[in-house]
Amino acid sequence: MKDKTKKRLVFFSSFFLCFLLLYCGITEWREHNLNSMLGENLSNEERNQKIEEFREKEEEYLKSLSFDPPYNDIFTDPLMIDYMSTTFSRIYEYRLQYHEDLLPNIVEEKDSTLSFSKFFHVYGRLYSYENLELAGYKGVLIAASQLGPSSYKGEVFSKMALAILEWEAAGNTREGNWLDEFMQSPQYQTFLTEIFHQIDTTGYRPSIQSMVDEISEVSVEQSRNPLEHLKNHLLQDSKELTEVLFQSYQQHRQEGDFARASVDAEIITSVFLVVADAQSFDQLHYYKIHEPSPFFPNPFVDLAGVFLGAFAISLVVVYLYKKKCLVVDR
Repeated sequence: MKDKTKKRLVFFSSFFLCFLLLYCGITEWREHNLNSMLGENLSNEERNQKIEEFREKEEEYLKSLSFDPPYNDIFTDPLMIDYMSTTFSRIYEYRLQYHEDLLPNIVEEKDSTLSFSKFFHVYGRLYSYENLELAGYKGVLIAASQLGPSSYKGEVFSKMALAILEWEAAGNTREGNWLDEFMQSPQYQTFLTEIFHQIDTTGYRPSIQSMVDEISEVSVEQSRNPLEHLKNHLLQDSKELTEVLFQSYQQHRQEGDFARASVDAEIITSVFLVVADAQSFDQLHYYKIHEPSPFFPNPFVDLAGVFLGAFAISLVVVYLYKKKCLVVDR
């Protein structure tokens, strides 16, 4: 009986120690990988090179397109091609800034958490990064796709082409730096007013101001339940990111930068949808906000691995203990 008690003591002591070591180990490893991922940035030279390469590819693509009159005459104009390719490259530049500068600063660890719940804090930061990164990607993709150009009158560059035709009908000609002259015209200002109204009040979603207000009012409750951290980081980071994006949106509107204002609006829309989803999940289904990644599986899978690892090591320790006892008895 005494021997069985010792074996149980050895097993549970070993299990507790191994579980603690494996749990801390997997936590530090996940955090290290996340911080490494957040810190992977291009140099300014590499970034500028990528932007220029992107602009050149867009320029070549635009030159290969053909359109029906009267769009063809406008969209094949060298100044218009340069303007459109530069606009797309500025959106791409904005994407790089979001990915490498803005988002890592939002998701970075605010306070060092030395507690049992640190594991869930790390996964909460990961969930936040993955979802907000995807929101940024979707925002850029949607905004870029809405620009055009094409003969479809709903796209931004097509509406701009119509404004150019109206400008020409008012007695102006496309000669010299005609695009600069057009952008000082009443026709261009009317075009901007229409585009910004379209950006702000697209029918498939609430207005930008409404979404910003709803996100800012989201409650982030501090709980001792570690599972809450799997969504709290996302909710808090979404609030901070939305505040930054809305300020950017207002600034781009004042500057007349419809391309970047559109990106701001679409990212805010994506964040709004993510926040709505995260609030609807119960504690055992937060994994649904996890975007698949080869390096970061479900936290419950990690915990199961830690448990099984500690259990297996403990069995080995007990086996070695029994073997040692037999040797001593002999």
